[in-house]
Amino acid sequence: MPTYPDPWQNNFEGFNFSSPAFSSIVYGMSPIELPPSIFVEIRNMTAPRHSVLVASRDSKLADVRKTVLEDAGFEVVPVTDLNDLREACEKHKISLIMIGYSLPPSEKRRIWDTAREVCNVPILELYENGKAELIESHALFTHESRTPEDFLSAVIKILNSD
Repeated sequence: MPTYPDPWQNNFEGFNFSSPAFSSIVYGMSPIELPPSIFVEIRNMTAPRHSVLVASRDSKLADVRKTVLEDAGFEVVPVTDLNDLREACEKHKISLIMIGYSLPPSEKRRIWDTAREVCNVPILELYENGKAELIESHALFTHESRTPEDFLSAVIKILNSD
């Protein structure tokens, strides 16, 4: 029988995120009798929700990321420019900033600079085909995306490391 993350503790340490069991929970095809949504509902009732700010230029990729994060129980705050970023950091308790790979390097740097100034939270840069463009901070994490939705394990690992 597969081992599932403990929704009461929000403890995902040591869990294999590439396993069919995890995929089935996230994508709604749980091999066990309980509906997968029960895990998210229980966690939402018992643990504070982390807010992930998602900076992206591509609205389709932003929607995929939003869906994946919300299905995993996160609050998602989408932004498209620096003003949105400042406003979001003032209004929300942001836990992590995720910078999408659809942004050009210069925009990634501007978002990274502003985020360090106004949010002071870990930053996850998504990149594809090559290497990360922002490698300047101890609070910066990177993830090479092979599919639009494969970043979830990186988000959970970063948020559970505090």
